[in-house]
Amino acid sequence: MSDLLVIRHGQASFGKGNYDRLSETGEAQAVIAGEWLYGNGWRFDAVISGTLERQQRTAEIIRNVYAEKGADLPELEILPGFDEHATASVMRALLPLLIDEEPALAADAEKLFDNKRSFQMVFEKVMLRWITGKDYIPDVESWEDFNARVRMALKEIMGRPGRGQRVAVIASGGSISASVRYAMGISGEKAMRLSWQIANTAFTRFKYTAERITLDGFNCYGHLECSGVEGIRTYR
Repeated sequence: MSDLLVIRHGQASFGKGNYDRLSETGEAQAVIAGEWLYGNGWRFDAVISGTLERQQRTAEIIRNVYAEKGADLPELEILPGFDEHATASVMRALLPLLIDEEPALAADAEKLFDNKRSFQMVFEKVMLRWITGKDYIPDVESWEDFNARVRMALKEIMGRPGRGQRVAVIASGGSISASVRYAMGISGEKAMRLSWQIANTAFTRFKYTAERITLDGFNCYGHLECSGVEGIRTYR
C-alpha cells in the first residue's frame, strides 16, 4: 500500500484584507511541520497542493526546510480538487436567510470578525445549513459538488502507477474532512463537524491502493505540542 499524508495549511490571516495569506504564526507552524517531517524520516515521491496561496506557501516552506537540510523534495504539483469550499460566498448567500428565520442571530453577525465565539456560532449555523442542499446558491459550488471534486483528486492520486508511494498533500480543513468522508463513508454533517477540529498544519494520514483508501490517522498535531512555542496550535 501507499501512504498519503494530508497536511492542513498554516494559519491564514483571519480578519485581514487578504485571508489567503499565511499569518506570522502560520509561517512558523509550517517550519515546525517541515522540521518534524524531515526529522522523522518522511521522504516523498510527490508533493501536491491546491491552488490557494496559503496552501502553496505552506508547501514552499516545508520544501525550503528540506532543501536547507540537503534533502530536496519533488517540485510542487497543483491539483485544484484540494481547494477549500467557497466559504465566504456561502456565508454571504445564506447568512441573510438565516437571520430572517432567526433574528437573534443578527447580533452575532455584527461581531463576526471581532468576537471568536460569535464567528463560530454564525459559521456553524451557516455551514450546517449549506450541507443540507436546501438552498440553491447561483454560481457557488454545492456541498455535494465540493465532495465530488475532492474525491476526483484523491482518485487521481490513487490511480498513479507504483506501489509503496509516499505522497504529501497540503490542503484545507474542508477538503481534508471531505477526504475522510470518502474514506470512512460518514455523513456530511459529521464530516463538516470534523473539519472544525483540524488544527493548522495537522497531519491526516491515509493508506491507499488503486482500488481503495483507508484512514490511518486523523488531526495529528504532536509536532506543534512538542515545539515548546506558546500559542502555536491554532484552528483558524
